[in-house]
Amino acid sequence: LIAASLQEAVDGGILRRTDSSYGFIHDQLQQASFDLCPEEHKNEFQANIGRSLIDNAEEGRELESLLLIAVDLCNCDTASFSGSNCDKIRLANLNLRAGIKSVKQAGFIAAGEYLETGINILRDVSIDDNLQLYIDLHRFASQAHYSSGNFDKMDVCLDAVLERTDLDIM
Repeated sequence: LIAASLQEAVDGGILRRTDSSYGFIHDQLQQASFDLCPEEHKNEFQANIGRSLIDNAEEGRELESLLLIAVDLCNCDTASFSGSNCDKIRLANLNLRAGIKSVKQAGFIAAGEYLETGINILRDVSIDDNLQLYIDLHRFASQAHYSSGNFDKMDVCLDAVLERTDLDIM
């Protein structure tokens, strides 16, 4: 059913097919299609596109090239990942990866946003079962916040790590 619908859109000159992917032939057609989506469903629609990109991308180079776009889309509606702790942990991990990638590209504000989103997602799952992810999100968030001059958020992230570890820095 989906393949037939996509082929109909290709035949109608709306989409183009290259290898195993499809794309709109013009940005305005893409925008018009998105505008047809009811306002109350747009965030969920974008999150589903992000999830589909992640689910269909091969781990490695392909996923890495789509990572920021896919995570941005998923983050439009993090509530749609509330079905299971596994989904939440997966999205938190993807936000960690996107945050690290943004730090490496000197996108410190964006990195902070990805990492804070990952931190917020983890609030609904057991921290003890995901302690390393919790620490990594806070550690990289503190680095991103420091680099962007947001020292208050940096302190909050560092305090969260110190509360969960046995480090004695005094």
